[in-house]
Amino acid sequence: MGRTPTDEVVRGGMRRWNTLSSEDLYRRLEEIDRDISREGVPVHSRAFEAFSRIVKEGGVSSGVLIGPDGPSPLFAEMNAWYKQRYGERILLDLKIGEKPFVLRGLVYFLRFPLAYGTVELRPLNFVVGLTEDMAHSLTEQEHLYIAERFSTGFYEFLSLANLRSAPLSLKPQAKEMTERALFDLNAAVSLLKSEEDTHGSVFHAQQGAEKFMKAALLQYGSEPERRHDLKATLDALVAHHKKFQYLSPAIGSVNFPMDIRYADKGLTQERAVEAIDAALHICCFVSDQWQLDKDRKGIDTVWVPGKFYRNSLGLNYRCIEIEKAANGSDVARVALLDNHGVDAVLRQKCEFGFLYVEITNSEEINRLEQRYRTVILGQRGV
Repeated sequence: MGRTPTDEVVRGGMRRWNTLSSEDLYRRLEEIDRDISREGVPVHSRAFEAFSRIVKEGGVSSGVLIGPDGPSPLFAEMNAWYKQRYGERILLDLKIGEKPFVLRGLVYFLRFPLAYGTVELRPLNFVVGLTEDMAHSLTEQEHLYIAERFSTGFYEFLSLANLRSAPLSLKPQAKEMTERALFDLNAAVSLLKSEEDTHGSVFHAQQGAEKFMKAALLQYGSEPERRHDLKATLDALVAHHKKFQYLSPAIGSVNFPMDIRYADKGLTQERAVEAIDAALHICCFVSDQWQLDKDRKGIDTVWVPGKFYRNSLGLNYRCIEIEKAANGSDVARVALLDNHGVDAVLRQKCEFGFLYVEITNSEEINRLEQRYRTVILGQRGV
C-alpha cells in the first residue's frame, strides 16, 4: 500500500516524494540501518542520518529537518519506523543545542534546530517561553539583538556538531577531552535552566572551555598543566600560535577560582549567561581552527591579490589588493562572493588570515572569478 505523497519544502521551490512507496521507504531504511549500525552510528542519531541519506537520494539539496512546527512529514514517518524498531532507546532530542540570553532582565533560552542545507529560520520561533504578547512588544533593537544571538549560537553549535559528526584526526587524549567538554557545555545550560544554579553553570562552562584549550595543547604535542588556570593555558597556546591571543577577552569572562564549587559567590544569572557565551566562543574557535588547519595543511594563510579564500562559515572571498592602514598595519581589500546572492567589498586586517583557507580547486576558482568579474567589477567598477 503506497503512502500519500509528501511535499518537502526546499529553498527555491517544492520537490514531491511521489515515487517512493511506504514499502520502498521501509526497505531502504532496513538497508541504511544495517549500514549505519556497522558504521557505529548511535541509535538516537540513526533517524537523522537515514533522513540525510534518503534526502540526497531523492534529489532534495536542502530543507528543514525540524522547524518550529515540528518534524517534516517525511522525517516523522521515518522516525516512527525507528521508534517501532527500537522503542524508547531512540530518545530523540530534536535540537543541536540550547543557549541562554538575557532579555529585559529575564533569562530566555534559544533552541537551535537540526536542519540540512540552506534554510531560512525565524529566530523568535525558537525562543523558549516567549509569549505572543512579549513578542509583539519587542522593539526593533530587541529583534536585532535576538537575531544576532540566534545567528551566533546557531553557528557555534553547528561547528561543535560537525566536530562530532565528522571527527578530525585528533589524538586520543585530545578527542576524549573534547567529548567530556561537550558534556560540560550541555551541563552548564541545563543547570541554569532547570535549577537556576549559577555557580554550577559557571563551573561547567569554565570546564568546557578549559578542556577544549587543553585538547588544543595536546594536539600541538604539549602536556597541559594540571592546575585550573585558563590564563596560563592561554599563554601556553599563544606560545604555539599567536592567533590564540584573540581568546583573551573570552577567557576573562569564564576564568573563575575553583572555590565557586563550594561557596556562594553571588554569581548572577546574567554572569552565568556571560560565562556560557564565552565558553562556547572558545570551544568554537578551537574547533574551527582544527578544521581550517587541516585544510591549510599546517601552512598559515596569507592574503595575496587575485587569490580566493573561504572562512569557516563557507563564505567565499577574493583578495583585491593589500592596503596600508593609518597605523601601518596591512589591510586586505576583499570581495565577498556568492553569499546567498549577497556580494560586497570589505576590508579585513591581514593579521586575521587564520580565519580563512585558500581555495585551490580550479573549477571553484573559475566560477568565483566569473562571479567577481560579473557582479563586483560589472556593478561597482572596482
